Amino acid sequence: MDSEARSGDHGENRLASMPSIIVESGFHTNRSDAAALQDPVFRTAAMKGVEKGYRLHAQGVGCEPLKITETPDTSGPMGTHIPMEVHYEGHPRFPVVANVRVLRCPGSGICSDSRMTYTEKVPSPLKTEFECAGASDDSHTVLLRTTLTDADDVEAVSEHHVTCTTSRSPSEKSPASGSVPGLTAGPI
Repeated sequence: MDSEARSGDHGENRLASMPSIIVESGFHTNRSDAAALQDPVFRTAAMKGVEKGYRLHAQGVGCEPLKITETPDTSGPMGTHIPMEVHYEGHPRFPVVANVRVLRCPGSGICSDSRMTYTEKVPSPLKTEFECAGASDDSHTVLLRTTLTDADDVEAVSEHHVTCTTSRSPSEKSPASGSVPGLTAGPI
């Protein structure tokens, strides 16, 4: 794919009385392009890209892809809300949805996926919190996958850990009761 901007003496641009560009999203002479041009999903995605390019140009910013740069591992005592940050780059179109999926939960753990929506533009980092609910005699670590999806359906993904530490000192440990803390997420 050739995405390099070029200047040229094209009549479509040279004769225009306003700023103009040529956008080529496919060529009917190329078999795979021709098939894509018949696909309404491709045409919609291509036009979303053109619209986004225009919008970002009008805002005076470059077309930098949405990317999660860091989601630091975090920890805190059970029974508390643990702050978490999702650092991102790019120019996402809000609302942005953060889906947090549990990939690995301790064998007897009860862990929950979550979904958060940021309706207004929020600068990086997005701030959330996790609640390590309940009480347990043992710490446990949960592997999470956070996916950010903006209004243009652009996605960025990051995996990270949350460790729920024991909320009691070793001398206060009680016998195992079968209750295992769950993990839930929500926006601050």
